[in-house]
This record gives sequence, C-alpha cells and structure tokens, in this order.
Amino acid sequence: MSAPISEIILTHSADYYPVTGLDARGKPTYGTKVSLSAVRFTSKIKQNVMIATGEQKNDKGALYFDSSISRPSGQTFEKNGKIVYGGASYLIREISDPSGDGGVHHVRLALIGAS
Repeated sequence: MSAPISEIILTHSADYYPVTGLDARGKPTYGTKVSLSAVRFTSKIKQNVMIATGEQKNDKGALYFDSSISRPSGQTFEKNGKIVYGGASYLIREISDPSGDGGVHHVRLALIGAS
C-alpha cells in the first residue's frame, strides 16, 4: 500500500459533480455538487493525450484525493466527472492509483479543460 499523503500539503478544496447522463446534444449532464476538502490540486502536471474522440488534449492539472485524510470519506470518482477548483472547470480524463500496487491509499485524477 502506498504511503498516505502528508496532511501538510492537503490544503485545497474543490467541488466534484458526477456525470448523470447525456443531454439531447450528447453533452454530459451532472448531478449534485460534492464538496471536497483536504485535497491537493496541481496545475504543473502537463501530459499531451489523445481522447476517445480522437481529439488531442493537454492535461491541465491533477487532483489528489487521500482515502484516509481527504473528505468526504469514501468518495469515489468517475471519468468525465467535473471538478471545479479556483473558479475553473475541469473534466476527469483518468483516475489512477499512483502506487501501482493495488493498495490504493490515494487516487490521482488527471484533469483536462472543460469545454
């Protein structure tokens, strides 16, 4: 299992909106806001990726959620869910366990700009 993220760096708050479906134009619709606390947002992560539609996107940042310290406890995430941080909206491109050992202690959400 990976080590917990230090509480000292989990100083950010963000909002998460889960995907509930698609509207008539095929755009995602979102559910009720979930307020996240004790998370870490970084905009220094840049990764150029090709998304499912064949469009090339650059990751705009990452959000780290610690399973022991971050709140709400037990929160899960899904791809294409929306994260709002610092007044900007992002979509979750990927959800990963950075430790790679399956003993998830925290997750990393790779974020692309919302259109």
